[in-house]
Amino acid sequence: MKNKQAKKEIVPEQKKGNQTGAKHTIDCDSLQTAHELFNIGKQRLTDINHWADYCSVAMAETKLTDGKGNLINREPKIGDYIRIDLAGPGPRSGDGYDWVRIEEFMQHGSESTEEELFGFRVRPASNPSTSDPNTSHFYTSDATSSFIVERKDKSVSASEIGKNEIPNVKTERVTDKVRNAVVATGGMVGLSVVQWKILMKGILEKK
Repeated sequence: MKNKQAKKEIVPEQKKGNQTGAKHTIDCDSLQTAHELFNIGKQRLTDINHWADYCSVAMAETKLTDGKGNLINREPKIGDYIRIDLAGPGPRSGDGYDWVRIEEFMQHGSESTEEELFGFRVRPASNPSTSDPNTSHFYTSDATSSFIVERKDKSVSASEIGKNEIPNVKTERVTDKVRNAVVATGGMVGLSVVQWKILMKGILEKK
């Protein structure tokens, strides 16, 4: 199986709304160096609580939580959530935070193969610490973000791929509806793409 085929398991088809992406690639001098960088990228990609530390500029704070919204410090797994603290007011349904749920992982290849890939996919979700069913994110639950580190021979890349991004304006809370429309269709989306690019670069280059 090639990386391209493996990606299909964590990157959905684009069916509606917008799609975005950010990618950073480094060409290494040797296969051993490339494999080592791949492992570094994998470790940093799963170090969700410290994503901001890998950025050269301030970015949204991300925290890993369990299925009830409790902050945790361990390897992420399916069913965990990421709590995102964007600049400005957050959704009331999310207690001021945007929330996504980790729903899939993919690991392919090894040091002895031509290609390696590791990644996971998240989807906007309701606040796990409350019973409010509203999706606490500026996108609807149709949207996904896939985070991937891959090696092809001596080339290593880190990427974020957003699919089916639709502003979440059908939430029951009027204040959240207005906020989500502003964030999803305004400058914050462009800013988030820039931040993803900075994070992908930092995941591979940060010393």
